[in-house]
This record gives sequence, C-alpha cells and structure tokens, in this order.
Amino acid sequence: MNNLIEELYTEIDFEMFSDCEHAVHGVTSCPKCCSGQYFNDNEINYSCEQKMKLYIIRYLPVHASEVRSSVGVLKNNAVMNRILSQDNLNVLSIGGGPGSDIIGFREAHRSIHELREFLEEESYVAEINYLKVEINDDWNALFERVININVDGRLGHVNENYECIYGDATSIVLGIDTQDVILLSYIVSELTDDEAIMLANNIKRWSDENTIIIVNDRNQEEVTNRVNLMFEILNAQDAGEFESTGWAGFFYPDEIRDSCEVKLNRSSMVSYAVGCQ
Repeated sequence: MNNLIEELYTEIDFEMFSDCEHAVHGVTSCPKCCSGQYFNDNEINYSCEQKMKLYIIRYLPVHASEVRSSVGVLKNNAVMNRILSQDNLNVLSIGGGPGSDIIGFREAHRSIHELREFLEEESYVAEINYLKVEINDDWNALFERVININVDGRLGHVNENYECIYGDATSIVLGIDTQDVILLSYIVSELTDDEAIMLANNIKRWSDENTIIIVNDRNQEEVTNRVNLMFEILNAQDAGEFESTGWAGFFYPDEIRDSCEVKLNRSSMVSYAVGCQ
C-alpha cells in the first residue's frame, strides 16, 4: 500500500486547484475539495481524477482498516466464521469505488484460510469471487491498481477472482448468484432515504438467510437510522452494531500526511446482520 500511496502522490498537481472546474465552492485546496464535498449539501462528485487519487491517499488505508477490523471481530461469531470459511464464497461490494472495502475484507479473509489450512489435515482449494457494483466507471483504472496491492500475500490454495459491473446499485438488475457477503462501505451516507429503500429491495434479491451484510459508514445518527431502515426492509436477522475506532495502523511519509490532510484513525459505525428473510 505504501508504494501505491507514494506513486499517487507524485501524480497529483496541487497547483491545478485554482483553475479547476470541479472545485467545491468555498474551499481553498485540492485536499479540502476532496473532504468538503461531503458536507453542506455539496454534490458528491468523483469526476476529477485528482480528487479520486487524493481520496485513495486520504482514506484508503483507514477505510480498509475499518473493514478489516470489523471482519476480525465478526469472524469470532461461529455462524459467520462458518460462512466465511466456505470453499466457495461470493462477495459483493456495493459502491466500492477504489476497492478499500475489498482489500480490507480480503486481508481478514486470507487470515481465516491461513488458520484453516494449518488446522486441517486434508488440502483444499477455495474459490473467492469478488464482484463490485459501482456507478462511476472512472474508478476502474485506480481499482485495478488497488487490488494489486499485496499480491504477494495471496494464498496458494485460495483463488481470488474480481469482476466489476458499472451501474446504479439502487436500480440495476443483476442476474447473479446469491451472495454470501455484501459490503457497503461509506455508501449509505451518500444516499437519500428513498434511495436506501430502493437499494435494500435490490439487496433482498441478492441475499438469503445465510448472507452476511456488513455496513461500514459514518458514526452519525442520520446514517445509522438509514441503515436501520434498510435492515427493517431486509428483515435482517442477528443484527447488531459496534464502533470501529483507533489508529488505522498505516505510517504515512510526513510530507504526504501533512499536505494531503489524511485520515489516520478509524471512526466508523459498523452495522451487521446474518441473513435476510
């Protein structure tokens, strides 16, 4: 991850801000434009390549850490561990953008199979299928760079496959198998209540009583209420929530940390459920 962060930093021209047509009104720099879009009813827009690269620099390590930490907690649940340890696992990322949720989940999931391989006498091969549904296909090239992080960490007995489908997850019609895990990281906070209802109805089509749903998002009452609304529509079973806090565990070079105004600590609310009826 360090190499990617440093590469992206060299590709950003901070002087472009003064003439940028995508700049959020009232902000004074590219980093502040990146963060400012989430407040004061500003439009959330990732059409600017600079903003997308800054997003990865600022948020990828901490958002991946939030998902990784969350799976680390949830795998202690016997039912979830059984699902996560399956030989074949379908993982759906909704609105995953650059893929921070996928690489966070992937790292935690690899540790499950490392332990399983150690404990089991017979060898096995697992097939893990990651599917990302994303409205903005401008993320594609950056997503490819992100998922190639830590390729040396792949396990020889676990095949990891990746596919992207570009479309609006609230309305898209997908002919896909039932998903074992559905990840929603910092997407519910970008939806209206009506859009969240539409998305929940779509998730019902992609899940069943054995699907793990993990929502990682802002620790704000408005967002938590929207997640709860979705869980009611899903008739989510064994639902719960907990805060993900603490240092994300990533060391930035001082220059990048200061100039990009990065997020260093986890601060999300994790909502989860096992099974939709």
